[in-house]
Amino acid sequence: MNQALEYFKAAVPDPWTILGLNLRPFSAGHLILLHRIESAFVAGGPINLDDLALSVLICSKTFEDGCALFNDLELNTFLVQWHEKLVEGGGLDFEEKVARFTEYMAEGQKCPGYIYKDGASEIGDVPTVQFVKAFVMSRMTMTESEFLNRPWALSVWDFLTLQAQGGSVRLCGSETVDDALDVAGKLAQLVKEGKIRCRS
Repeated sequence: MNQALEYFKAAVPDPWTILGLNLRPFSAGHLILLHRIESAFVAGGPINLDDLALSVLICSKTFEDGCALFNDLELNTFLVQWHEKLVEGGGLDFEEKVARFTEYMAEGQKCPGYIYKDGASEIGDVPTVQFVKAFVMSRMTMTESEFLNRPWALSVWDFLTLQAQGGSVRLCGSETVDDALDVAGKLAQLVKEGKIRCRS
Protein backbone atom coordinates (compact mmCIF):
# COMPACT_ATOMS: atom_id res chain seq x y z
CA MET A 1 0.00 0.00 0.00
CA ASN A 2 1.42 3.39 -0.92
CA GLN A 3 2.05 6.01 1.73
CA ALA A 4 -0.69 8.39 0.56
CA LEU A 5 -3.34 5.66 0.80
CA GLU A 6 -2.07 4.71 4.27
CA TYR A 7 -2.57 8.32 5.34
CA PHE A 8 -6.12 8.49 3.97
CA LYS A 9 -7.02 5.21 5.73
CA ALA A 10 -5.63 6.67 8.97
CA ALA A 11 -7.69 9.83 8.51
CA VAL A 12 -10.91 7.93 7.68
CA PRO A 13 -10.64 4.44 9.23
CA ASP A 14 -12.78 1.50 8.20
CA PRO A 15 -15.76 0.76 10.51
CA TRP A 16 -15.47 -2.17 12.93
CA THR A 17 -18.11 -4.19 14.79
CA ILE A 18 -16.95 -6.74 17.37
CA LEU A 19 -19.08 -8.62 19.92
CA GLY A 20 -22.10 -6.73 18.59
CA LEU A 21 -20.68 -3.29 19.38
CA ASN A 22 -19.77 -0.64 16.81
CA LEU A 23 -16.24 0.47 17.65
CA ARG A 24 -15.03 4.03 17.33
CA PRO A 25 -11.78 4.65 15.45
CA PHE A 26 -8.94 3.47 17.70
CA SER A 27 -7.75 6.59 19.53
CA ALA A 28 -5.15 7.87 21.95
CA GLY A 29 -7.90 7.83 24.60
CA HIS A 30 -8.50 4.13 23.98
CA LEU A 31 -4.78 3.45 24.24
CA ILE A 32 -4.62 5.26 27.58
CA LEU A 33 -7.69 3.48 28.98
CA LEU A 34 -6.50 0.04 27.87
CA HIS A 35 -3.20 0.66 29.67
CA ARG A 36 -5.13 1.95 32.70
CA ILE A 37 -7.08 -1.33 33.04
CA GLU A 38 -3.90 -3.29 32.21
CA SER A 39 -5.62 -4.97 29.27
CA ALA A 40 -3.64 -7.95 28.01
CA PHE A 41 -3.98 -6.46 24.53
CA VAL A 42 -1.43 -3.78 25.54
CA ALA A 43 0.18 -5.23 28.68
CA GLY A 44 0.71 -8.75 27.33
CA GLY A 45 -0.22 -12.02 28.98
CA PRO A 46 -3.17 -14.36 28.48
CA ILE A 47 -6.43 -12.89 27.22
CA ASN A 48 -9.74 -14.04 28.66
CA LEU A 49 -13.31 -13.21 27.71
CA ASP A 50 -13.65 -10.56 30.44
CA ASP A 51 -10.53 -8.78 29.16
CA LEU A 52 -11.75 -8.95 25.57
CA ALA A 53 -15.25 -7.72 26.47
CA LEU A 54 -14.05 -4.79 28.59
CA SER A 55 -11.47 -3.78 25.96
CA VAL A 56 -14.10 -3.88 23.22
CA LEU A 57 -16.55 -1.92 25.40
CA ILE A 58 -13.96 0.80 26.03
CA CYS A 59 -13.21 1.09 22.31
CA SER A 60 -16.91 1.53 21.54
CA LYS A 61 -16.92 4.74 23.61
CA THR A 62 -15.36 8.18 23.63
CA PHE A 63 -12.52 8.75 26.09
CA GLU A 64 -14.88 10.60 28.44
CA ASP A 65 -17.52 7.87 28.36
CA GLY A 66 -14.81 5.25 28.84
CA CYS A 67 -13.59 7.11 31.94
CA ALA A 68 -17.16 7.22 33.23
CA LEU A 69 -17.23 3.40 33.22
CA PHE A 70 -14.93 3.44 36.27
CA ASN A 71 -17.73 5.02 38.32
CA ASP A 72 -20.65 3.16 36.71
CA LEU A 73 -22.36 1.17 39.48
CA GLU A 74 -24.26 -0.83 36.84
CA LEU A 75 -21.15 -1.90 34.94
CA ASN A 76 -20.72 -5.28 36.66
CA THR A 77 -24.37 -6.17 36.12
CA PHE A 78 -24.12 -5.16 32.46
CA LEU A 79 -20.92 -7.18 31.95
CA VAL A 80 -22.44 -10.30 33.54
CA GLN A 81 -25.58 -10.06 31.39
CA TRP A 82 -23.53 -9.34 28.27
CA HIS A 83 -21.20 -12.26 29.05
CA GLU A 84 -24.17 -14.62 29.37
CA LYS A 85 -25.62 -13.37 26.09
CA LEU A 86 -22.29 -13.78 24.29
CA VAL A 87 -21.71 -17.39 25.38
CA GLU A 88 -25.28 -18.70 25.28
CA GLY A 89 -25.68 -21.47 22.74
CA GLY A 90 -21.90 -21.80 22.40
CA GLY A 91 -21.94 -19.50 19.37
CA LEU A 92 -18.95 -17.34 20.35
CA ASP A 93 -15.71 -18.00 18.48
CA PHE A 94 -13.43 -16.50 21.13
CA GLU A 95 -10.16 -16.81 19.22
CA GLU A 96 -11.69 -15.24 16.12
CA LYS A 97 -12.94 -12.27 18.17
CA VAL A 98 -9.52 -11.84 19.80
CA ALA A 99 -7.91 -11.91 16.34
CA ARG A 100 -10.38 -9.31 15.03
CA PHE A 101 -9.84 -6.97 17.98
CA THR A 102 -6.07 -7.36 17.61
CA GLU A 103 -6.43 -6.49 13.91
CA TYR A 104 -8.61 -3.47 14.79
CA MET A 105 -5.89 -2.20 17.13
CA ALA A 106 -3.12 -2.86 14.60
CA GLU A 107 -5.03 -1.00 11.87
CA GLY A 108 -5.59 1.88 14.28
CA GLN A 109 -1.87 2.19 15.02
CA LYS A 110 -0.42 2.03 11.51
CA CYS A 111 1.97 4.86 10.75
CA PRO A 112 4.55 5.65 8.11
CA GLY A 113 8.05 4.30 8.40
CA TYR A 114 10.51 6.82 9.78
CA ILE A 115 14.12 7.18 10.82
CA TYR A 116 15.29 9.54 13.58
CA LYS A 117 18.18 11.70 12.46
CA ASP A 118 21.39 12.09 14.45
CA GLY A 119 20.96 14.46 17.37
CA ALA A 120 17.20 13.87 17.74
CA SER A 121 16.11 14.17 21.34
CA GLU A 122 15.27 11.14 23.49
CA ILE A 123 12.06 11.09 25.51
CA GLY A 124 13.18 8.69 28.24
CA ASP A 125 10.37 6.97 30.13
CA VAL A 126 7.59 9.30 28.93
CA PRO A 127 4.81 7.15 27.37
CA THR A 128 4.67 7.60 23.61
CA VAL A 129 1.00 8.62 23.75
CA GLN A 130 1.86 11.49 26.12
CA PHE A 131 4.82 12.63 24.02
CA VAL A 132 2.71 12.65 20.84
CA LYS A 133 -0.16 14.42 22.64
CA ALA A 134 2.05 17.19 24.06
CA PHE A 135 3.88 17.69 20.77
CA VAL A 136 0.82 17.69 18.50
CA MET A 137 -1.33 19.82 20.82
CA SER A 138 1.47 22.39 21.17
CA ARG A 139 1.48 22.89 17.40
CA MET A 140 -2.14 22.38 16.39
CA THR A 141 -5.38 24.01 17.49
CA MET A 142 -7.41 21.33 19.22
CA THR A 143 -8.75 20.58 22.66
CA GLU A 144 -7.47 17.68 24.72
CA SER A 145 -10.80 15.93 24.19
CA GLU A 146 -10.49 16.32 20.43
CA PHE A 147 -6.99 14.84 20.53
CA LEU A 148 -7.99 11.92 22.76
CA ASN A 149 -10.96 11.00 20.57
CA ARG A 150 -9.44 11.37 17.07
CA PRO A 151 -7.92 8.38 15.28
CA TRP A 152 -4.59 7.54 16.93
CA ALA A 153 -2.92 6.73 13.60
CA LEU A 154 -3.86 10.20 12.32
CA SER A 155 -2.26 11.82 15.38
CA VAL A 156 0.92 9.80 14.81
CA TRP A 157 0.93 10.88 11.16
CA ASP A 158 0.61 14.51 12.28
CA PHE A 159 3.37 14.05 14.86
CA LEU A 160 5.78 12.48 12.36
CA THR A 161 4.95 15.06 9.69
CA LEU A 162 5.67 17.90 12.11
CA GLN A 163 8.90 16.18 13.19
CA ALA A 164 9.89 15.72 9.55
CA GLN A 165 9.19 19.38 8.80
CA GLY A 166 11.45 20.28 11.71
CA GLY A 167 14.20 18.00 10.42
CA SER A 168 14.16 15.52 13.33
CA VAL A 169 12.98 12.51 11.33
CA ARG A 170 12.96 11.29 7.77
CA LEU A 171 9.79 9.60 6.59
CA CYS A 172 10.18 6.51 4.47
CA GLY A 173 7.90 3.81 3.15
CA SER A 174 6.97 1.04 5.57
CA GLU A 175 8.56 -1.43 3.15
CA THR A 176 11.92 0.32 3.76
CA VAL A 177 11.63 -0.32 7.48
CA ASP A 178 10.50 -3.92 6.86
CA ASP A 179 13.51 -4.47 4.57
CA ALA A 180 15.89 -3.08 7.19
CA LEU A 181 14.41 -5.29 9.89
CA ASP A 182 14.66 -8.31 7.58
CA VAL A 183 18.35 -7.63 6.88
CA ALA A 184 19.04 -7.11 10.59
CA GLY A 185 17.31 -10.40 11.41
CA LYS A 186 19.35 -12.29 8.80
CA LEU A 187 22.60 -10.77 10.07
CA ALA A 188 21.72 -11.68 13.66
CA GLN A 189 21.07 -15.29 12.56
CA LEU A 190 24.43 -15.47 10.76
CA VAL A 191 26.18 -14.18 13.90
CA LYS A 192 24.33 -16.74 16.02
CA GLU A 193 25.40 -19.53 13.64
CA GLY A 194 29.02 -18.34 13.79
CA LYS A 195 29.16 -17.61 10.07
CA ILE A 196 30.18 -14.00 10.66
CA ARG A 197 31.81 -12.35 13.62
CA CYS A 198 31.20 -8.96 15.15
CA ARG A 199 34.31 -6.97 15.94
CA SER A 200 34.51 -5.75 19.51
